[in-house]
Amino acid sequence: MITKNLKIVAFLLVGLLFSSCNPEDHFNNDNNNPEENNYVVGSILCTDGSVVSVNQWPESGKTAQGVVFYIDGTGIHGWAVGLKDLGDYAWSTNNVNVGTLSDYSSADDASTDMDGYGNTQKIRNAGTSSKFPAAYCVNFSNGWYMPACGQLYELVNNITTVNSSLSTLSESGVSVRTLNTTSACWWSSTEFGSSKAWFVKYNGLRYNGLKSVDLTVRAVCDF
Repeated sequence: MITKNLKIVAFLLVGLLFSSCNPEDHFNNDNNNPEENNYVVGSILCTDGSVVSVNQWPESGKTAQGVVFYIDGTGIHGWAVGLKDLGDYAWSTNNVNVGTLSDYSSADDASTDMDGYGNTQKIRNAGTSSKFPAAYCVNFSNGWYMPACGQLYELVNNITTVNSSLSTLSESGVSVRTLNTTSACWWSSTEFGSSKAWFVKYNGLRYNGLKSVDLTVRAVCDF
């Protein structure tokens, strides 16, 4: 009888072991709170690629490189914005249409463009930094790029949360610049046509402007 009971216990333990060894089982568990995994808007993207909640960051010992402003359908990937504006740059010094880019004629259509990385790559492939200053001011070789119009629109929709996290970093001694909520306009990598590209204001309004005008660039990256 004892031997039989031991076999039953062993069988249950083995079953438990195999049912919990798949990470996807844990991730897909309805009781698994994404915030416990730090994948929430306002979390801190660190230089080692990890994501740390804003409350845990001061004690983490990690170095911040961005703030999460979007989480995609996977729940563990998304976009982070850099800690500072990169400065004011012209989108292009010449009225030239980047033939590999799609042109968007309305703000609503431009907001469907989410491929900032691909856009930045195409712009850089079309010419040098003297021709496309904004696309070259980002640290593209390390994954940073000019956000597409839709990505910037997502960012400004979460501007309060992002700025709160940037302020927390600043209070911990990190050099940051909060997103200006009174007058800022950021270039997107989304093209309108040969002489114009799309930019997004701090309040979410989207406009097309002359590429030769200097506007602020704020890089984003994927994680």
